[in-house]
Amino acid sequence: MTVNFDDFPVVTDKSRELLSEKQAVDYEAHRTEFIRWLAHLGKNPEVAEGYSRDTVRATAYRTDQFARWVWTEQDERYTVSFDHDHTRTITKC
Repeated sequence: MTVNFDDFPVVTDKSRELLSEKQAVDYEAHRTEFIRWLAHLGKNPEVAEGYSRDTVRATAYRTDQFARWVWTEQDERYTVSFDHDHTRTITKC
């Protein structure tokens, strides 16, 4: 699947408000790589099968929301190094 980044923002306005310019550039690069991975390999990396456009879009929005939660509620700082502790904590909420 070809990713059309006009379908949705790579970095949402809500995330951009929380980030410095340098962080926004870093986060955009991280998100672009992640979204491309979802579209091209995410469903089945062994056969290079990606998710559908709608699934990629929904996942992109959910993971962006998760990142903001980590920055504001967990680490209280910018990071793109999410780990199992972050996911365990959010599933308890």
